[in-house]
Amino acid sequence: DIRQTALSKFTRLKVANKTAGLAEVRKMAVTDSISSVRSAALTVLSSQLAVADLQPILEDRIAKDRSYMVVTKALTELNKIDPHRAMVLAKGLENEPAGSMLVGVARIYSANGGPEQFAFFERILTTNKLQGFDAIGGLNAFTIYVTNQEDLALAKKSIAVFRYQAENGGMYSQMFIPQISEYLTEHFTQRIAGYEAEEAEAKKAGNAHAADAARAKKSEAEAIIRDLKALVPAETEEGH
Repeated sequence: DIRQTALSKFTRLKVANKTAGLAEVRKMAVTDSISSVRSAALTVLSSQLAVADLQPILEDRIAKDRSYMVVTKALTELNKIDPHRAMVLAKGLENEPAGSMLVGVARIYSANGGPEQFAFFERILTTNKLQGFDAIGGLNAFTIYVTNQEDLALAKKSIAVFRYQAENGGMYSQMFIPQISEYLTEHFTQRIAGYEAEEAEAKKAGNAHAADAARAKKSEAEAIIRDLKALVPAETEEGH
């Protein structure tokens, strides 16, 4: 589309023309009939406007745009400047029917979510809400989310979600389970090294309670790794 091409070259405008150009881009972000053009306009505005000017536009598009592509783009850009507000608005989109929108919410939660967002991931990944590439996007977001949680009990709960996808997910999801297992195994292996260092430091300081706590976390992480490896059939591991 010629308008998308023009938007991609916006930064080449001379300073004298940018004010008028931005006014036009603002209009395009709201009124253009093509969703990809509106989305591209938001990309330009996000790179050119001050936060105080940009945030109301993004929130307006999240609330009013009819395209999930545009809403997801606006939510993504809002997350860069106000993660807390993005989390609040994402909450209101949790029950949208479109898989692409659910993945957009999942990506916001993957970076900023806490234990209270686990139920959302569990729902979209164990009820066939996501199909095809959306399922991969959801799985990837959930994987990142899990690595950002300190609570090992939550990581333990996540195994059931990955197992569901390994056994019941589509072809693409099942294809990526071995990679996810390997990635998370490496993550928790690194955590174990940290727990071992904590235990050694606690013993050196004569703090038996802290040493026991670190050792318990290490055992939990080791159990999680065993469960992760069990997600991958033996023949897949051998062929890896």
